[in-house]
Amino acid sequence: MLAAEPGTGLEPSGTSQDTCRVVGHMPAPPESVPSDGAAQGASTRLAARRGLANAIVLVGVVLVVVAGRAGLLGPSSRLLLLVLACAFGACAVILTRAGGLALRLLSAAGALLAGMAVGVGVVNNYYDYYQSWSALGTDLSADNGTGAGVAVVPIGTRGADGGVGPTASRGALGPGRLESISLPGPVSGVHGRQALVWLPPQYDQRRYAMTRFPVLVLVHGEPGKPQSWTTGLGLPEVLNQQYASGTSNPMVVVMPEVAGQFPSQECLDAKQGGPRLDIYLGTDVPRDIASQLRVTPPGRHWAVGGLSAGGFCAARLALQYPRTFGAAAVMDGYFHPDLNQLARRQLFGSAPVPATADPTTLLAHFPAGRPLPAFWIMAGTGNASDYRNAITFATSVGEREDLRFLTVIGGRHTAPAWRRSFPDLLRWAGAVVNGRPAFGQTALPL
Repeated sequence: MLAAEPGTGLEPSGTSQDTCRVVGHMPAPPESVPSDGAAQGASTRLAARRGLANAIVLVGVVLVVVAGRAGLLGPSSRLLLLVLACAFGACAVILTRAGGLALRLLSAAGALLAGMAVGVGVVNNYYDYYQSWSALGTDLSADNGTGAGVAVVPIGTRGADGGVGPTASRGALGPGRLESISLPGPVSGVHGRQALVWLPPQYDQRRYAMTRFPVLVLVHGEPGKPQSWTTGLGLPEVLNQQYASGTSNPMVVVMPEVAGQFPSQECLDAKQGGPRLDIYLGTDVPRDIASQLRVTPPGRHWAVGGLSAGGFCAARLALQYPRTFGAAAVMDGYFHPDLNQLARRQLFGSAPVPATADPTTLLAHFPAGRPLPAFWIMAGTGNASDYRNAITFATSVGEREDLRFLTVIGGRHTAPAWRRSFPDLLRWAGAVVNGRPAFGQTALPL
């Protein structure tokens, strides 16, 4: 082993060893600590953001309150949809940034409710069904659309046959009234149903105490209920205006409950113990009405009308029971059964659809020597196939007799088109059931 000579630079260096030892154990540099000024600035910015958020929320609440009082936040308003969408977005942001579990759960529930409300609002905005909160409240409440504080009682007694109801007269008749009656349904076995009844102002006047009034039976669509006519289409308001202006003849309007065992039963009799809606509407309802109200006997002074699926029912019932209904009003209805496979199986089993279930077939085979029921048909041009089908059926009717055909320009299968045509339906029905037929074609802008 060679020994290093002094001064050659090859000897071990204590300094070098010390240096290595120090470097190997050198501590990490200390972390930078923010100054008091930087911390205060961050706190100020955070407080500013919170203040801005609170101000935005406060301004939003004030604007919502002001818009609500101004009537700008109705059930079908687009501003309401915008407010609900903003509420959904706010809840979603809080959900992603909230630290506490309780706040997260609360924001999640708020986002869920706001999202559901937006979906319901979009549907209502499209169909324009509920135009006011009072209409929605009435539909959800238990007063059946007869109004708060109105007693629901059996109506009147039958007087002597003094003829058909009075003609239209201009003057201060006062409003009609909306009541409810029960429909026992003894023949069909459809028990426990109710009907809303609109009585004209003349019904309670002493001079008409011995008068029987003609009848209009209105069948709601599916899904639907009697309140669809009163709260959805505003029947009391429309008739009160027409009676006050002398543009409609008085009649009793009956709106029965027509709920089937399954959707789209289309007023037909269900097999295997299901509700027999054909017998219910064609036999039981007229008898129940005649036994409780001061009305003319079923026949040429009775009309049946309906909306959508109810319009299909009205056309079929008038053609199948011409001795009961002398007229039919079809509002945006259809003229062939629209049954899915499940409905066909539950209604007819393996048998084909009978002719009595199809208004078009009933019309084609209607006895040549018997006058057809009077027809009022409405269709909108916004749905090309529905409009063509209505034209086809109306043409077949027109080959036998005159009819009333109403076109709503741009109308779709939605509430705005129905509201636009409903006053014409009521005027026509009031004229026809009082023996004053009205015909012709009319086009109305939506």
